Amino acid sequence: MMIRTMLGTIAAVLAILPAPALAQYGGTTVPTSGVEGRFSVTLKGGLETNWGGDVHEGGTGRVLGLPAEVGARSYNDVYDPGYRLGIGVGYGFSPNMEAIAAFSYGNLGAEEIEIGTVAGESLRGAFGDYKDMTFEGGVRWHFAPDAGFDPYVSGVIGFRMLDAIPLDMSVPGVGAVFENVGFYNDSTVFMAGIDFGVQFKMGDRGAFGIESGFRFQGSPEQVEGFAGTGLENLNDAGSRIALPILATFTYYFD
Repeated sequence: MMIRTMLGTIAAVLAILPAPALAQYGGTTVPTSGVEGRFSVTLKGGLETNWGGDVHEGGTGRVLGLPAEVGARSYNDVYDPGYRLGIGVGYGFSPNMEAIAAFSYGNLGAEEIEIGTVAGESLRGAFGDYKDMTFEGGVRWHFAPDAGFDPYVSGVIGFRMLDAIPLDMSVPGVGAVFENVGFYNDSTVFMAGIDFGVQFKMGDRGAFGIESGFRFQGSPEQVEGFAGTGLENLNDAGSRIALPILATFTYYFD
């Protein structure tokens, strides 16, 4: 499903480009000498989606003294697609390769869902929004740096600063509400990623494009908030694979 979404977005962007522009940039050489010795600044923005990972595990225990059963829920179950905004810099140390560094901010919203049952009654959960600030660095390889149509691939590592994620739980059938239950703390986690993109050159300095890829991040620090319930393992999860789909604009300096 995610692959179809990504390909559909790329196809939509290509479809709105004027045919003469595609012909010009696809077949014309832009007068540069690759990226070697050039600084660049890139602005990015677009859709942030989830590819894999669980927000919480499943388990059995007792809530309100009653038997409770909770099922595992993935990031796709809990969070709607959100957005990511970023800014990055690059420096070319060979005709095809750039060293890159970037900062980005991501935000995903959650809706209340059923996470299990208590004595056969629905157990509802509403997680706090997912928010992160990401700092990353790595390298980017341009396959056609002197051409108007320039595909590239990037590899990065870095860290993500995650906001705490609380949980509101309720059992509507018995009128029970548990607000602001600690689930994950503010955390800093390791992150690694790979991007695939393409730039359409606008002369010697500017380029717009589209980029997608994967971001793999570690598990946040858990809050020990379920002691004595038998559900202590619920937040022994939290690692995530994200799939951003971003529009880009890059400006190159001589």
